[in-house]
Amino acid sequence: MEIQHIYFADYEALPSKAQLVGYTYALKQRRFLKELKTVWIDLTENKEILFGQLSKRNQAKLRRAEKERLKVIVQEKPNDAELLEFQKYYNQFARSKNIYTCNYFHYKTMQLLREQGGLTLTKIITEQEKTLCYRLYIVDGKTAMSLYVATAQHNQNNEHNRQAINYANRYLWWRNILYFKNQGYDIYDVGGLTDVPSIQEFKQSFGGQIVNVYSGYISYSVISNLVLKIRDFRFYKVRKGS
Repeated sequence: MEIQHIYFADYEALPSKAQLVGYTYALKQRRFLKELKTVWIDLTENKEILFGQLSKRNQAKLRRAEKERLKVIVQEKPNDAELLEFQKYYNQFARSKNIYTCNYFHYKTMQLLREQGGLTLTKIITEQEKTLCYRLYIVDGKTAMSLYVATAQHNQNNEHNRQAINYANRYLWWRNILYFKNQGYDIYDVGGLTDVPSIQEFKQSFGGQIVNVYSGYISYSVISNLVLKIRDFRFYKVRKGS
């Protein structure tokens, strides 16, 4: 069964031979797609305006981070070893936070996105080359959407305190905004707003505006419809802990 996945669709994409089409952050509502909220930051604004849209707290933390000898690394086409290193780092972080890990399917999806030029991996390291934070993006030349974030808080042996990791995380976010702006991107998508107030507040503290987007799967055959039902059932069992 052929499956097609479309990111940031602003039109009704024809599925071709695909029996199952997945949409992530489509701009128009379609039947069976779930409405989500995210924040878009307008990268066509100049640097001074973008900085002015940050919260005062973020501005202060960025100034603090600039005094440190931190290095930002951007990997526009990360190789397999770099993706595996990220996956391991992220999964340690995810387990410490009791959130979903990045499994084999997600890893293969990252490989596919990379081969299509749709993946960018960034990280921030110390002078001693200790990684403080990772950010992974889905990109299409116009929109950069934050997909995964992981910080060094999971590492019990890390010599850096929570405050240092906190401003390094914000600094990487800000540097990524400037990177994508300089690459000619129009939109920085924060990767969706959750129901957790603290996360909502953090994501909105970088400015931008709230917009509606739509994600989900649309079936074009009996078989693909059955696959969706099995997938939903398995997901329900995982959520229920059975």
